[in-house]
Amino acid sequence: MAIKPEIKARLIGLQSSLEDPYPVQVRGESNYKANFEKICWTADEEEGYKDDGLQAILYFEDDNKYDPENAIRIEIEDLTVGYLSKSDAKAYRKRLKELGTPENPIAICVASIRGGFLKKDGEKADYGVRLDFDLEGFTLTSLKFTEDEPKAAQPVLNPEAAFNGLTVSKAPAKKTPRFIQIFSVLGAILVSFGFVALLLVSALGTGDNGLWVVKFVVIPIILGFAFLFPLIRFWNINRKRPA
Repeated sequence: MAIKPEIKARLIGLQSSLEDPYPVQVRGESNYKANFEKICWTADEEEGYKDDGLQAILYFEDDNKYDPENAIRIEIEDLTVGYLSKSDAKAYRKRLKELGTPENPIAICVASIRGGFLKKDGEKADYGVRLDFDLEGFTLTSLKFTEDEPKAAQPVLNPEAAFNGLTVSKAPAKKTPRFIQIFSVLGAILVSFGFVALLLVSALGTGDNGLWVVKFVVIPIILGFAFLFPLIRFWNINRKRPA
């Protein structure tokens, strides 16, 4: 679906804070559990759900019955996930005025969602949303519109990820930690050594020597997979969400 011209004119991008964790905490997430179940459907019982590369849209909600002067609604994947707190909403609106943005702008920023794991009492942990911009000192980043019409709310997987027909500048996806890279290389070498030794055992007929097999086949393969385990776990935790 193409972006309407009147909406396009109001879109602004919020520059990354480069902080970890993201500095702005969304409020009221527990009121939107059904929406989180749709967004975070890949959550598992042990690790829950973790994605630091989502994109959120911030809407002015001047018809909010509780706080029409300040309310800022947050959406991810076209679903409401919460609001800015009253104090944060005031600071956000004040900063937008300082920047001279259009009236009632629609802002886009990077967001993270974490939670959804099973607690010890068997209850599912609530989801939490954080937004990546400096509340009182944020600046604006340019938006680049594409000619095609990609699906809404694609995860941020590179510096210019598609989003509702536009792209937003963002740091590259999280890199694999150095120690995991080293462990992975060592693990690959040990596993390869073990399988080569296994081939030699078969070719040379030394399979009857159990101690030789344990030393040069079994132990290297076990150690190799042990070294590879951190990489497998890292990929599982930071797996890409399907389109």
